[in-house]
Amino acid sequence: AVKAILESPAESRLDKVKIESKIKQTTNKNGEKIYTHTSNMLVKINEIENKTPAEMMIIHGYDPIKWEMISVTNKAWNGASKLQGTYTLYSSSIQVKPIQDKLSTDIIKEVFNSLKPPKIKPVKYKHSGDLLLELPIMDLHLGKLAWDKESGSDYDIDIATDLYKRTIIDIVSRLRLKYRIARILFPIGQDFFNADDTEGNTFKGTHQDMDSRWQKIYSRGCNLIIWAIEILRKIAPVDIAYVPGNHDYSTAYYLTQNTNSWYRKCKNVLVDISPTPRKYYRFGKCMIGYSHGEETKKQLDKLMQAEAPEIWGKTLFRELHLGHLHNESVKEIPGLKIRRVSSITAPCAWHTNSGYVKVIRQAQAFIWNKNKGLQNIINSVIIN
Repeated sequence: AVKAILESPAESRLDKVKIESKIKQTTNKNGEKIYTHTSNMLVKINEIENKTPAEMMIIHGYDPIKWEMISVTNKAWNGASKLQGTYTLYSSSIQVKPIQDKLSTDIIKEVFNSLKPPKIKPVKYKHSGDLLLELPIMDLHLGKLAWDKESGSDYDIDIATDLYKRTIIDIVSRLRLKYRIARILFPIGQDFFNADDTEGNTFKGTHQDMDSRWQKIYSRGCNLIIWAIEILRKIAPVDIAYVPGNHDYSTAYYLTQNTNSWYRKCKNVLVDISPTPRKYYRFGKCMIGYSHGEETKKQLDKLMQAEAPEIWGKTLFRELHLGHLHNESVKEIPGLKIRRVSSITAPCAWHTNSGYVKVIRQAQAFIWNKNKGLQNIINSVIIN
């Protein structure tokens, strides 16, 4: 009916001559009075146009949102004039009745006018001040395409989105049962995207099996990160850091800049947009470092104390968290643990051909006590 009103041609609404209009009262089975209207008119109309009941009611001056068609009778004959030549006239008769107990524009207006504007309350946190949630979801590879018959698991942009959201919800739901978090550390990057250019290549030019167009993948990624931060910041203030990967070195930086712009006026979301490839974070006596881990492998055990000596000197519990290999491992040296963090992504054709298969697909969240170090690891496992 609304479409008919908007699209009805001017001639259908204007070039008409009303002949007769009648109102008849009847009573239904429930004893309710029903009024039906009968309208007769001459209408100039193109003979090839097939009018719907809604369009016929508009021609006769009835709002199809408020009235219901009972019957319609049309008769046609040819007419002629010096100015318009030969044309077709229609004698149109319709019978309509008011629509009872249905949605109308008046009801819609009444409902909206009765609504009160929402009051957005600032987030109030209840926490002990001693616990940090570290949530490094490594190597999502958003945009990757994998086929179950070839690599053992299906994977595309929608599957990756669903797994990412399910993982966040799983960790948060388990977190709230046991812990009162003071702060959240949420790094961005680490091969969040599968490719770094418009042709589906990594930062160094290695072509990837891609599921979708680059614009769609980037937009999905931006929305996904904002979705996650909105959930997390309801728990505690969120600290975000850009950590580049070998697949999305540039794109992840754009993503971090977009996130920084989005939350530029939000006091409980802080974004570290510095372009340095490694990041270091202090929480009490705890030091957490990030590197993707595909380069400088031989120097990883020396870089933390060299690049962040002040944080190193004030902490006792130190870990360097890496991605890249999609599996979990821990190496401990004096004063430092180097931990590879698992991934929820599925293997692609290249991984399968290279034999990098059958690892546990999982995201890992870490609970840190500012005075006692790492207290717990929450594993969110993906089951095919």
